[in-house]
Amino acid sequence: NKSTRNELEKTFDIKLNRSMIVYNGAKIPTCFTFKKIKFNAISYFGTFLLWKGVDLLLKFLQKNDDLELFLYGNEKSPSANELKKALLCTPGLQHRVKFKGFIAQNCVAIELCKNTSILIIPNKVSSYSSYSTPLKLFEYLATGNIVIAPDFPPIRELIRDGENGFLYKAQNIDDLSDKFHYIKKLDSKTLNKIARNAFETAKKYSWENRAK
Repeated sequence: NKSTRNELEKTFDIKLNRSMIVYNGAKIPTCFTFKKIKFNAISYFGTFLLWKGVDLLLKFLQKNDDLELFLYGNEKSPSANELKKALLCTPGLQHRVKFKGFIAQNCVAIELCKNTSILIIPNKVSSYSSYSTPLKLFEYLATGNIVIAPDFPPIRELIRDGENGFLYKAQNIDDLSDKFHYIKKLDSKTLNKIARNAFETAKKYSWENRAK
């Protein structure tokens, strides 16, 4: 991404004029699927490593007591067990957090296409933040989902706030909650326009275009 290139130029005092940025990618469905967005739950797909920030979603749930959290991933992993311990220490959330289990990679896109809840990327500020673009972001966009992602530089290269997704101040639960409730007020036509914009954005990052 551009953030990595800029940092390389700054660190080594060079100009990478003959460089090319090759982003990650995703398999793109043949067509956009209209979604009827529901606001009774949020979903997360992926690993439960602490730097991924899934524990922040628990704090988000505490602030929004009418929501459930659906977690798709390996619920028997060490990081999942740590998350379950955190749940036990957080009264009132156990019945609102649902572990949906592991999904094989070749089935992830199918599940994402069927998804009708808001998808939040909760990554925390870390040494990766300025250089890493989550692969799940490409998959979320490709399947026409409404995404709320932290405003890290690499993510801002893909997400235009309010146009093809939404940004929030990283690790700021209040800002995340405000953004969620702003989205909740949007009508279905506007939401699907944003979802379609996400799908159109992802087309640029298909594996076919990446290979070119």
